[in-house]
Amino acid sequence: MPTSPDQHNLKHGQLSKAQIEKEAEEAQRATIEAKKAQKSKARPNGSPWAPGVWEAAGEAYRNGTYPQRLHPVILSSSGLFPSPREVQEIVGDLPSTSEVGWTTRATWFQREEPREPREEDRVRFCEVDRGQLHRIEQWTEGERVLVWVRGGRRRGWLAKARKEEQEEEQGGDGG
Repeated sequence: MPTSPDQHNLKHGQLSKAQIEKEAEEAQRATIEAKKAQKSKARPNGSPWAPGVWEAAGEAYRNGTYPQRLHPVILSSSGLFPSPREVQEIVGDLPSTSEVGWTTRATWFQREEPREPREEDRVRFCEVDRGQLHRIEQWTEGERVLVWVRGGRRRGWLAKARKEEQEEEQGGDGG
């Protein structure tokens, strides 16, 4: 089969306008199908979630069981929390689902996580529940940073120092 209308013209003479339009539509359809196939390889069924996750979540909500929402806390050697151990000193036990992982800083303008992030945008993180995040924010000075977690942009907390009034309370003047 000819690969383009020009090659077809050279072999068989002049193509009709209808034939040219038909071949153009077929080429466009093939391009669209190739893009769909490429996306489905990256995300089976177009979903970032494993099979059965949506059904399980729906069943849990119907039963009144809601999943625990976890919030990223950035681990940084230049910050207050170089490892999860320092996070635990403030919040107690971390959720059992919290694992230390690597992620990428995000911006509000990005639609998807970069395939090859810059090295300076890569950060380590662990996750805490809402109450633990509130406690960390009360006890530390820091900033919110946007990071990619499980395929979506999430606001994480980068603790830089302990708040002074919290240190004074812990120190106990003895007075």
